[in-house]
Amino acid sequence: MTSPVVDEDGALKPALQLLGDAIHRLCGPQSQFMDGKLLWASSRYMQLRDATAGEQVNTGTGGGSKSQPPCWLDAVDLLAEIDAAVECWQPAFSGVPATVGRLRWIEKRSWRPQDVRQIEQIIGAVAEWAAQIDALLDPPKRWTLPFPCPQCESTIVYRKDSGGDMVRQQALNISEDGCTCIKCKAFWPPERFTWLGRVLGSLPKNVLEEGA
Repeated sequence: MTSPVVDEDGALKPALQLLGDAIHRLCGPQSQFMDGKLLWASSRYMQLRDATAGEQVNTGTGGGSKSQPPCWLDAVDLLAEIDAAVECWQPAFSGVPATVGRLRWIEKRSWRPQDVRQIEQIIGAVAEWAAQIDALLDPPKRWTLPFPCPQCESTIVYRKDSGGDMVRQQALNISEDGCTCIKCKAFWPPERFTWLGRVLGSLPKNVLEEGA
């Protein structure tokens, strides 16, 4: 007779702390001190919901509200991904909106040490969604570089925009967070900017100074 497979026990208490932190980052109100005052903005998840309807989104970063197109497909797709995944994790819920209610139920489950691996998977997904929302609603300033990628030598790529149209753009994109090739996905962190500048011939001056 084959013995049932039991997941290895993990550190439950720190995993639950990280789970609560991740859910709060996605669903909790955002706070920020500006000019000595504590300001509050709606949660990342609610800002994403607002963005799908083309409403004005207050990112809470001091830049005011940003108007979005009547139907922002990138936001619609991300919201659908979040809602579908969370519903699979937790079909039953209470509260509005449903996804927030489901996540609150997940946080309050009677988790066991052998569930830590599953908790860590949820943490990873929720944290990634929060980061994607930030990148979508308040993206860092980026530049395109008119040079071939040092990895794949591509200069131009063609890709679909949010409206489904094919657009032509430079393969290399750079920001203060790093440089990425859209074609081959090669990535160079800021500490490699000096080397990258030598290979390519030049970089935007302020980005090069930031990564030096």
